[in-house]
Amino acid sequence: MVSESLEVIGALLVLGGFLSLNKSFGLGPENLGIKTSRAYRFMRHPIYSGYILAEAGFFLADFSFHNLLVLATSIIFLLLRLRAEEWLLRKDLSYRKYAQAVPWRQIPFLF
Repeated sequence: MVSESLEVIGALLVLGGFLSLNKSFGLGPENLGIKTSRAYRFMRHPIYSGYILAEAGFFLADFSFHNLLVLATSIIFLLLRLRAEEWLLRKDLSYRKYAQAVPWRQIPFLF
């Protein structure tokens, strides 16, 4: 039950993040305009949070060392991508203001 809930919440975060981005989605880190509405009002990277939650739900549903390794690797690469994206976006004054207004990167009140 917990695993399925995490998967659904994660999928909803990803969907909400994509819908919030509209046409500003890119495969690599780039500034396609600063989005501050919908899912981005609460955290700066809701899509990444959704990926991690959904993958954690899958891991809990199908517990194995292999899946733990895949989850850990995925989280590491998502955090590296988040770091690169933040580095690029912080060059933009409007993003720095947004980051001050929305201090949480992925998990409100935690990170």
